Amino acid sequence: MVYGTTVRHSWGSVSPAPVWKFWDDFDIKDAKMYGYWDDACPIINDNRNVKTTVYAHANQLLLAIGNFSDTVQYITPRFKAGVTGFPSNNISINAPAIKDYQPAETFQPGEPIRVDPKKGWLLVISKKNYQKRL
Repeated sequence: MVYGTTVRHSWGSVSPAPVWKFWDDFDIKDAKMYGYWDDACPIINDNRNVKTTVYAHANQLLLAIGNFSDTVQYITPRFKAGVTGFPSNNISINAPAIKDYQPAETFQPGEPIRVDPKKGWLLVISKKNYQKRL
């Protein structure tokens, strides 16, 4: 998802259908995509081996994180200067459970996130008072 895609159905041993369902739940079709290469991307991380693409809604961001190296990497996503509406003391960072993709996990703002080699995360950053169900 770092590049806005996933595998095609029946092209591997794992179905992409759970990721597609997550896309629908997040309403990805109406989100604004900011690739890691885009100067307007609101998130930066501190590790050049890990790429982060953002899908943005007014109250939620989806971070598609990918480790393109052969070793474990750690990142601490940060908002670029000038990004408003997501104060670090009033957000939640969650990895929703997605079958055959990732377990559910919660991260604290400012906490380093482990990204295994050739793996990634789909993380949802929400304003704490925002209650959209995912």
